[in-house]
Amino acid sequence: MELIINSNTCVGAEIYQRLRLQYASPLIGTLIPNDLEYLEYVKKFKQLINSDIQCNLIPKDNTVFERQSCSKYYQHAHISTPYPIIHMGTTDIHCIHDTGSDATRVKFMRRIDRMKNIMKTESYKIVNVMVFTEFLNIHENYEDIIKTFLSNNADDTINIFLGPEKYKIPVDTIKNAYIPVKEWDDISLDRDGSFVMNHNNQHVSSSLLSQFILKLFLI
Repeated sequence: MELIINSNTCVGAEIYQRLRLQYASPLIGTLIPNDLEYLEYVKKFKQLINSDIQCNLIPKDNTVFERQSCSKYYQHAHISTPYPIIHMGTTDIHCIHDTGSDATRVKFMRRIDRMKNIMKTESYKIVNVMVFTEFLNIHENYEDIIKTFLSNNADDTINIFLGPEKYKIPVDTIKNAYIPVKEWDDISLDRDGSFVMNHNNQHVSSSLLSQFILKLFLI
């Protein structure tokens, strides 16, 4: 079975690497810095991959990420701006490790086409992951965001959330799953210069998610 692993950050690519699986998702080395846009991407995934997909160097104006971080672009010492932005419906996908919008779109569409061919075989599972410490926006009610994410009802999809034990909600573990981390219950929500939670550790998150996925699908 092929796994199409979607993530709003680079954690998805790291899961593929840990499981030693070939990339089967277009979201590799990308960032969706507006959390609600990622929820929309997950919800309308099959529609979006068949939509008019454009790429340029211009992110949307006045997004939540821009208002909170005071930048349209993800800021990091090792990331050059402006970088290419893939536009899919209302979702902006920041290709933070790429340069040149034309080449980026070609690569992105190649991954889309490969994924579509996988989906024709019906021997696949869409795995959407999200991590509490990788929320890229500040929210008044994190529980509402988590509940929205863990509301998948598609048979070929599972949404997996990794977060504090105190936010755990009952789910079926077939279409939605919550991986609780007790140590995260009292973490600080302070953010660094890239507007990422200081407590975030992508290696730890990808390891926990990989272990769960490995057991779930017996890869």
